[in-house]
Amino acid sequence: MLKQQVGHLLHQQRIFTRYPQKNLNGKVVKAELASRLVAPVRAFGDHVHAFRVVWRGGGERLAHAWDDIISQRHLCDLVVAQTPSLQMFVSCISGLFTNAGTGKMTSPVDKPVYPAVGYWAVFDVAAADGFRELLSRMMTACPSAQVKRITSMNGPPTDLSLAANCGTLYAVLKDHNGGFVNRKLRRSLRVSGAADVPAQPSNAKLELVPGTKYFDELVTAVDAFRMAGLYIDLGVLEGCADNDVLFTGRLPETGHIKYPVCKLKGEAIKSTVSARLVEPVRSRGDYAIAFRVVWRVHEVKLAQAWNAIVAQRHLCDHVVAQTPSLQMFVSCISGVFSKGANVKAATRPVFPAVSYWAVLDGGTVNGYGDLGTRIATACPFVEIKPIRSQQRRQPETLLATECEPLYIALKDHNSSFVMQKITNSLLASGAVSLAWQPMNAKMIALSHCTYLQQLPASIEALKTAGLCIVLEVFDDDVGLKPIVSSAVD
Repeated sequence: MLKQQVGHLLHQQRIFTRYPQKNLNGKVVKAELASRLVAPVRAFGDHVHAFRVVWRGGGERLAHAWDDIISQRHLCDLVVAQTPSLQMFVSCISGLFTNAGTGKMTSPVDKPVYPAVGYWAVFDVAAADGFRELLSRMMTACPSAQVKRITSMNGPPTDLSLAANCGTLYAVLKDHNGGFVNRKLRRSLRVSGAADVPAQPSNAKLELVPGTKYFDELVTAVDAFRMAGLYIDLGVLEGCADNDVLFTGRLPETGHIKYPVCKLKGEAIKSTVSARLVEPVRSRGDYAIAFRVVWRVHEVKLAQAWNAIVAQRHLCDHVVAQTPSLQMFVSCISGVFSKGANVKAATRPVFPAVSYWAVLDGGTVNGYGDLGTRIATACPFVEIKPIRSQQRRQPETLLATECEPLYIALKDHNSSFVMQKITNSLLASGAVSLAWQPMNAKMIALSHCTYLQQLPASIEALKTAGLCIVLEVFDDDVGLKPIVSSAVD
């Protein structure tokens, strides 16, 4: 008898981790959500819109969509956060079975599970149809996804009853601790380069606009949710009610945006970088050097250093651009862990840095020393370190050895951690309109650069491979000016 019970539990556990949840489990969780979240919204009469953003596809496309789900969720959160008249929203990553083959003989094993992000968003009662504008913004930001309303099984879509609103919220949160989605989140974190992947990554989020009528009550309600078994992250969306600003808040740094990535991802990117950038320089016999400018400050001043990183990068770019014998250079903001291999990543501060890969005329003497002196003069409190290949310089691996410093310089070109820091730095500098994803990687060429004519085509090839990079030209008379913009469409 005991053996049968153990076997049944193991079978249930396999199902729990193999498929997404069908509905939210836990009577206590449901009761807390109904009394502390749904009831106040209904009492004020505000509008509630529940929907999912779904990425449908098969084969490699499906696997890639799951691997990229955390960064896609971050983008979708930004879209929802800047919708006018928003009061708050709940979001949660979930898995959805395909609608095809809904007959009784179809097994779940035969059905693909699509990644989705569910939302339960509350808009002010005096607002117009916020969902229509939200839908338009979401489709612009995520053209490969579908946006579907979540309707309650307890009534028609127009039903505003307590049961109907609870039903849509329960549907959004159904996979908040599901083993299937938990496994997918951990893989997505590893693919994105997270240095520390928790056994149970946080999934559910509650984001609040400060000053709204729900703010004080829901800040304390989060503890009650956690006591009931719903572990939900609380975030504050600062200034998101301003319609003129695309994104004006700092999302809580949890999960995938805690750490910079360890290395450049993507074989297509690497091969294109090698063919379009490294090989032409190598064949012409020019001299390439890679180095990193690091602001290794005390933890008290770490936030200030990150907030100034965009301005500091601009200064360093100008200093490097005026180096004698320079042809061109690549620059990219990145994060550097503090020294100490025996210290866990969670306790190690991450210092802001700007990485460079610079090409000088062949035969240049002491190019690294000259650049280091110029940067140290302009930025006296920085640490300048060369970026060296970890591979042994053998004849058969010479090209790979020369490519690796550029790969290291570009490692954080689109990492969520650095993108969040760049967004905060732009906001701290007074920017009032931000792109969906700030540009990080830059290619700066001098007006006399030998490679200038072929660089626009190389930039487009890199963009196609997945590396979005801005090309600018430096002219002694006018300074830096963009000539090609490879911003995210």
